Amino acid sequence: MPGIIFLLDEANHARVEGLWEQMEREFGIAKGFPGALPHLTVHLASAYDMDGTRGVVAECANRRKPFEAETSGLGVFSGELPILYIPVIRTGALDELHAELYRTLAPHCTEHFPYYAPNRWMPHVTIGQLNITPEVLSALLGWLSHQSLSWTLRLATLAIGENTDTGVELFGTFPLRG
Repeated sequence: MPGIIFLLDEANHARVEGLWEQMEREFGIAKGFPGALPHLTVHLASAYDMDGTRGVVAECANRRKPFEAETSGLGVFSGELPILYIPVIRTGALDELHAELYRTLAPHCTEHFPYYAPNRWMPHVTIGQLNITPEVLSALLGWLSHQSLSWTLRLATLAIGENTDTGVELFGTFPLRG
């Protein structure tokens, strides 16, 4: 499923990759998607008109300067296979960008995902998805509670991307230029 994401800066990209490597080594948990890419999802939809979407995302990125956001703690989206994530604290800059994309992408996509609506969006960096069984969850949460998950993210590049069976396909990257 395609989405609009922030690519993580080099240091935080490496932190997520390091967590994934440790989770696989310590708990046998592989990345949720082949070729997974550390990121912060801003918008999800069933499908996008790529030409219109590229224009909207480029325009949004051209008007904004890179900014910072903080992470704090650990979260779990419950379900048959839980999703583990690092919450990103909402800021005015992040909320403004998100709301603008949600509004301006509407004519260029089908089926906005409701969890990404401005009043429900919980920005986060996913660290475990589609690969965590209930049997390992407790031990993994205990281990993660001892990891440093308070980070400063430099949000400087938006992208349009989609997970595939073999990796991630990026349909465009858009540096914030402001």
